[in-house]
Amino acid sequence: MKDRKIFETPLLFSQEEMALLLGITRSSWSMYVSGLRSIPADATLKLAKLLQSAAQLPLATPELSHRTVQEGKKKEMLQQELAKNKWETEVVERKLAKMQKQFQEAENTLQFVSVHESLGDLNEQEVCILQNVKNRALTQVEKNGLHLQAQYQRQLLALKSYQKQLEKEIK
Repeated sequence: MKDRKIFETPLLFSQEEMALLLGITRSSWSMYVSGLRSIPADATLKLAKLLQSAAQLPLATPELSHRTVQEGKKKEMLQQELAKNKWETEVVERKLAKMQKQFQEAENTLQFVSVHESLGDLNEQEVCILQNVKNRALTQVEKNGLHLQAQYQRQLLALKSYQKQLEKEIK
């Protein structure tokens, strides 16, 4: 048999606690909830008073001290999360800017080497030096490639979106 739903609003009372409030045994309360037995008249009157109190829930005013404390904790947590998010955003912005700068420097170097090589008339030492510079620039392009920059840009967008969400929730 399915248990009866006594209170519309779920409450954190154990069967033992409800039985004590009603002045009956836990097994009597359990059998009542299961629909197998009735409870004494005085327990029924006490239950009616409890149901009247429960019917007033939720209260119209959330002016409860625990709620104020919890809202304060929530706001503090959100502010800490916002500060952390802003710091992470700054770190990613700096990394992205550095990456873009190094990528551009490498591209400029590759263009320079290409133009200088096309002029011809280079001796063996110059060719070797230019090849070393070109290899370093290609390595720099790989380390700071557009695909990696795109990852940082997506991360930055996500951080900024999360920042807006946090700011909205703090208000």
